[in-house]
Amino acid sequence: MAKAAKKKLVRREYTKEDVKTLKEHSKAQTPLEKISKAMKRTGGSLRQKAIKLGIPLGHRRRKAKVTKVAKATKTTKVAKTAKAAKKTVKTAKAKKAKK
Repeated sequence: MAKAAKKKLVRREYTKEDVKTLKEHSKAQTPLEKISKAMKRTGGSLRQKAIKLGIPLGHRRRKAKVTKVAKATKTTKVAKTAKAAKKTVKTAKAKKAKK
């Protein structure tokens, strides 16, 4: 049995329209699979082009969420700094009173 011939890959340059489309998808946070099917390009190719353009790509890019533990440590830090600020004010008042 003869093997099926592999599909020959053809390199295509990115046109201005392709770049515009890629930027639109970036703003809309479209998943990479959908972009690659729509533009008929591989995911790797799209990622590389996005890196060269300096734009983020994909739907999973979000700011890291603050966990409950991190929130708790932030509030304790704020409370500690507030206490420290009150102490410094009290000590400053006490020093002025002594003079």
